[in-house]
Amino acid sequence: MTGDPAEQPTLDTGRPRRRNLISLTPLIDVVFILLVFFMLASSFLDWRAVELEASMK
Repeated sequence: MTGDPAEQPTLDTGRPRRRNLISLTPLIDVVFILLVFFMLASSFLDWRAVELEASMK
């Protein structure tokens, strides 16, 4: 070996490289937990409207 990058050994075996797939399960879990949290949190909010009196002078 003379240090030429073209002469460096490669690990290419000729097979197509398999991509690592990202699992969607943790994402779905987080979305579900957020959905449950906001559903429970919204039930404690006071949805009554403020009564206003309109007076015309």
